[in-house]
Amino acid sequence: MKLKIIALSLGLVSQQSLAKSSIITNYSDKVSEVGDWVQIIVPASGFFSALAIEDYDGAWQVTKGVAATSAITHTLKFGFGRFRPDASSPNSFPSGHTSAAFSGAAFIDHRYHNYWAIPAYGAAAFVGFSRVHANKHFMDDVLAGASIATLTSLYFTEPHQGKWQATPAQVGDNPGVNFSYHPDANSNHITKTDFKYSYQLNIGAANNTQNINGISNSIDLSHFNGNENPHTFAAAILNVQTTKAQQLQLEFVPFEGRTYSRLSHANHFLGKEFQGGETLVSAYRLWSLHSDYQFTLARTIDWQLHGGIGLSSQFVQIELDNEPGTKYQNQSVSHFMPNINATSRYQFSERWSIDANTRFSQIDCNKLFEINGQVNYQLSNQWQTGLFFGRYQHTIDRKTFFNKVAYNYGGLKMKYQF
Repeated sequence: MKLKIIALSLGLVSQQSLAKSSIITNYSDKVSEVGDWVQIIVPASGFFSALAIEDYDGAWQVTKGVAATSAITHTLKFGFGRFRPDASSPNSFPSGHTSAAFSGAAFIDHRYHNYWAIPAYGAAAFVGFSRVHANKHFMDDVLAGASIATLTSLYFTEPHQGKWQATPAQVGDNPGVNFSYHPDANSNHITKTDFKYSYQLNIGAANNTQNINGISNSIDLSHFNGNENPHTFAAAILNVQTTKAQQLQLEFVPFEGRTYSRLSHANHFLGKEFQGGETLVSAYRLWSLHSDYQFTLARTIDWQLHGGIGLSSQFVQIELDNEPGTKYQNQSVSHFMPNINATSRYQFSERWSIDANTRFSQIDCNKLFEINGQVNYQLSNQWQTGLFFGRYQHTIDRKTFFNKVAYNYGGLKMKYQF
């Protein structure tokens, strides 16, 4: 029997009133304190390193990248108004700490292409981890912040190389050196159109229409005054063109939320008795990783059809507690399913195209289905933007775990080819 809920307009409960619930606790410790410092140290290291080697163009480029990243991040924070996991403030999406750290790391990588980029990226990843650890950000906040910073750095940063170059040469029977001057050595203008890799960031909003959890007594988290805290959406997609007719696509989608409501009458869930009138706090985490391998099935001048097989992996976690934090329950599962997938593209013109994508899987009562569309605009040979919209749903039905979720999503995409 489904748990009946009165969807009262409670709003987001203050952090102080829920301080005893582990779901809403702010874990400020040494990890988060170090992350606070590292998010400043990494971009500062890029800036002062450029000055140290008299690379003033590089110093200006990292300044532009960090400033643009900050502007984009805080504009989105204001626009989405998503509350943090600890309910402290409505500016969770995207993560500003993570975007700042990745601005510096991406600059070091894109400007100098040296080994210092490895520890820089490691430090930036630590910052993202520290924000999730402190319960200050959701995983999609961190993913969006890191991707925005990396893509912005790619736009503003040019590879560094001296205008004077020396190369080995042979003068008769004697070795020599050939000196050449390249006035445009720092230009990163690329004219090729056949790229092997692409990275795409999707950011937008989602509407959770169904989220049923539990075996004997089920609860639908989508009924928990979801209008009070909007769901955001972020997805990172890496595409590798393995051959002219085959491609591998990796897609990571973290979907999370915190919900609050008050029970109309007593009921129990996961072995705990909840009384009528109690305020319930829940946390839902769905991290999906899809690995799809596709083959070109048909191709004309304007139209392409790709199809293939893949593996869909989900990590699902449900947490439930009352306001004082005395009835905490936690249930999680890792789930793997093979899938079949297809992609179709129609090219309207040199710059405009539309995509349709679908993914399906079913084993016994376990099901997964996703369909989405994209409207694409080619900004340049490397950059593409556009709009996306779609629907995702799955059913995980195991002996000790049940989750049936569905949500619609849409937003803006940005794609970089390299």
